[in-house]
Amino acid sequence: GKPLKNPEVWLDAATQIFFSLSLAFWGLFPESASGTGQAFIVLTEVVIKMPGSQVWAVLFFVMLFSHDLSSMFGNLEGVLIRLLHLHMVPPWLPKEIFTG
Repeated sequence: GKPLKNPEVWLDAATQIFFSLSLAFWGLFPESASGTGQAFIVLTEVVIKMPGSQVWAVLFFVMLFSHDLSSMFGNLEGVLIRLLHLHMVPPWLPKEIFTG
């Protein structure tokens, strides 16, 4: 029949929106936390045992910092774009005010 009258279609659409906006991230976090923790423990042990471990440790920290910074800007841009499209932010206001 008519797919828009089917509640399952709306549920699937809402689920997709939550995942695309990363609102459902915390629901997945407990499932992946142990793997991430183990990866950091193993990676730390590997870096410590490498020749020139201090250099590799600094490079690893810089890599994590730049990854986190870019993720933060990506998340901020995702929210800001939606606010701009919904006309909740005046168009004359420069985006740099929000993103630095």
